[in-house]
Amino acid sequence: MVISHTGVIRTEVNGVKIKISPKLFNEITSLPSNGARFEGCIVDDWKEDYNSVSGREFVRRDDAEILPRLTAGQMKVQHRILHYVLTRILIPRSTNIGQPTEEDIMLIWALFNGKEINWGHLIRYKMKKALKDKAKLLYPHLITMFLERFEVPFDNDSVTEIMCKQKMGYDTIRSFGYVQNEDREWVVQKQNTPNAEDEATEDEDNDDDNSSTTLSDVMNRIDQVQTFVASRLDGIQTRFDQLESTMGTRYDNFQTQFGNIDTAIGSMEEELQHLRMRFDNAPQP
Repeated sequence: MVISHTGVIRTEVNGVKIKISPKLFNEITSLPSNGARFEGCIVDDWKEDYNSVSGREFVRRDDAEILPRLTAGQMKVQHRILHYVLTRILIPRSTNIGQPTEEDIMLIWALFNGKEINWGHLIRYKMKKALKDKAKLLYPHLITMFLERFEVPFDNDSVTEIMCKQKMGYDTIRSFGYVQNEDREWVVQKQNTPNAEDEATEDEDNDDDNSSTTLSDVMNRIDQVQTFVASRLDGIQTRFDQLESTMGTRYDNFQTQFGNIDTAIGSMEEELQHLRMRFDNAPQP
């Protein structure tokens, strides 16, 4: 499959040549073609209203700790749900979805602020980025629509059923770390409240909570390593102190012994001097 810079898709499947212009793309998919032609970077029309710092503050919970990198677990509940939809359906990716990218934050900000987005252009842009060798094709439901439109035969090919509709239920939102209070509002679950039922996980392909858990495990391991290294260094320092004390004692002993030798030599020199004087004063025969 080839996608030109003008957005025209060309490919051939089972002998059937396919050419899809942006106009035909929008006709088949019924996706809106108006709005900003977003390609992962800030759009000129948004520059006066958006910046990276304000975008992070917009999606981060008020009670969340400010860290160098924003995690999905720090996001407000509505923004977290929208991020879930973005990273699995609208702009799916294979990288860590537990950590919102700048692109994710910009799209969430744009959607909450009523900014129009040319979704047809954005999806074609994402498709074009997934054209690497053996890369997983994005948007299988749209690809199926294209193949049906051009009546591509699949008599001898295996078929995988695609789930066109997906329901996000109570358990999925609970797996984000939220629970409903008495007013039926979703609030952050207190971590010190043990509840076996609150340990529900998302879909099998969801890495959000696993990423947060992994990060916590890594931080704990770092603390353990630091403690271990500190204790080892203390032990080494103690051994150096003992060695220094031992060497100091031995040095003092050597100094004492050398002092005794010097004293003995001094006494011998005095004896020799005394003998020399007696020899010189002896009467000659």
